[in-house]
Amino acid sequence: MRNVVRAMLVSLVCVCAMAQPSPSLDEALQKIAAYKFGESREPLTIVNDLVRKADNAGGAERKDAETKLLALLKSNPSPDCVDFLCRQLMIIGTEASVPVLAPMLTKDEQSADWARYTLENIEGNAVDEVLIDALTKTDGRARVGIINSLGNRRSADALGALAALTGDTDETVASAAIASLGLIGGDEAAAAVAKARSGPLKTVADDAYIACANAYLASGDKGKATAIYEELANAKESARIQAAAMVGLAKAEPTKSQGELVALLKSDDEYLRAVAVGLLRENPRAAGPVAEIVGSLNPEAQVIAIGVLQKHEDKSTLNAVAQLASSADPAVQAAAVRALGVLGDAGTVPMLLTAAISGSDEVKRAASASLDTLRGTDVDPMLLGAMAGADATTRGELIRSLAVRGATSSIPMLLKATEDSDESIQVKAFDALGALGGPGELPALIDLLAKKAGSGVQSQAEAAVVAVSQKVPQADARAQAILGALSAAKDEKVRASLTNVLGRLGDSTGLATLRELAAQTAETEVQNAAVRALAEWETAATLEDLRAMAAKSANETHRAQAFNGMIRVARMNENGPDVDTKLKVFEEALGLAKTPDEKRLVLAGLGQLADARALELAKKLENDESVKEEATAK
Repeated sequence: MRNVVRAMLVSLVCVCAMAQPSPSLDEALQKIAAYKFGESREPLTIVNDLVRKADNAGGAERKDAETKLLALLKSNPSPDCVDFLCRQLMIIGTEASVPVLAPMLTKDEQSADWARYTLENIEGNAVDEVLIDALTKTDGRARVGIINSLGNRRSADALGALAALTGDTDETVASAAIASLGLIGGDEAAAAVAKARSGPLKTVADDAYIACANAYLASGDKGKATAIYEELANAKESARIQAAAMVGLAKAEPTKSQGELVALLKSDDEYLRAVAVGLLRENPRAAGPVAEIVGSLNPEAQVIAIGVLQKHEDKSTLNAVAQLASSADPAVQAAAVRALGVLGDAGTVPMLLTAAISGSDEVKRAASASLDTLRGTDVDPMLLGAMAGADATTRGELIRSLAVRGATSSIPMLLKATEDSDESIQVKAFDALGALGGPGELPALIDLLAKKAGSGVQSQAEAAVVAVSQKVPQADARAQAILGALSAAKDEKVRASLTNVLGRLGDSTGLATLRELAAQTAETEVQNAAVRALAEWETAATLEDLRAMAAKSANETHRAQAFNGMIRVARMNENGPDVDTKLKVFEEALGLAKTPDEKRLVLAGLGQLADARALELAKKLENDESVKEEATAK
């Protein structure tokens, strides 16, 4: 009842609050006149909301709001209120605000900052006039701030005044004037900045000169922009300015700047070289010139240049890169071999194959990756042709690459390779067949599996048959071929191998056969395979089989496998049994567990169940010394 009353009171308060009219801007402004930082910002928020509302409405409402803000600003409010009002005028101020803000520029540094930040956002020549006028009435930080505002506004009217200040005895003022001239740009600004470059503030002037060139380029005057960029790209300039100039040149005259960028690849200055590389990577015409000099570069630069050629994928540079693939420098060789994967063709196969077999570890990895990515319809036939007469290591690499490339044309060769005299080749062949083979290859793979039963490659043959069987579109037809082969097979090893495959397919149509084979005792290997398959089945479909075997099997190995299998199924979250069934399984398992490890398995399963009955079951082992700690923890 008390909660109901409380809820009713809260609702009543909310209704009353909603019924109160919103304050007007006049009322809201009265409450902030003496505002000090640290007090509640709620009155400020109300004013801000009303100002934005007026700004959105526009017209007379917007003008009226500006007038009221200015009236309060002229009434000598608290400094923190002045700061807030100027921020509001940034939103809504017009030239009508200029006469009120202008005196603040020369009042003190803080007031000057508040005023100029607001004025920067107001359009019109009147703003520039008051800012320029204030230049002669201020000094120090206030003057620097006004200079910055004129630059930010790109005020062409201020060029003369700013140019005069580039030689000011206050270096901070002079630096600000030079920087603002760069922002404004144009012929007059560029001339003033160029003159300043011969003075003590050259570093600032260099940056401003770059800004002037950028402004020319943005306006479409490539000629004037290029002239400045070329002047600053001189080796006498700092690396930073040279780099900025080269970036500008690359935008203004991509072809004209190309030679200079290529030449920088030979530079000992890592910074300049890095900038050149970045620009060359973006220049589609750079591949040819880079290829012409790559052989003459030092190893470090060659690695970088090869990266540029690889990026452009220009086949005409293949020969230049191929020559470096035999470099004595491992890093250069690896970079070249890596690039051949993009630039190369079928003719590159022998070179890459040799590198993949006999190179350093890094080169081997790069060569293998390049073999896998070579493009062209004639590459796969070239790889296949290289199999003839190749040694085992080379044949293994070819098989690996063909599989990665998805070369289904290699399947006939791979089927033959499963009979190779080298067992490692047989392993690779079966791995490749699992990746490339389709349902059409299944009969041949099953025949090969029968031949390999009991051999060192049996597991690889089984894996290949499983992988290809999984590609049969109908899930309930994947066991069909295996069931047929199993029925026809007479050899126990072959039947056991086929049973392994049947268990891994997950096709429920094979369960009846697995149950039969697990129940018979005439073929021990087959029975072992069937029991293992039932214990490892991926769904809960074999749970009852496992419960029965765990309780009744006379074969300790089978009993243990079934026990572990039933616990695994009971712990399944997805496609597993319901909670009641899980509890029954765990309760049975408590009575069937023979070892501490089996008891721990049960406790681990119970620990996953958020059910009070699971806790009661776990308590049954509290007095069992072998698992007492785990049971108590549950």
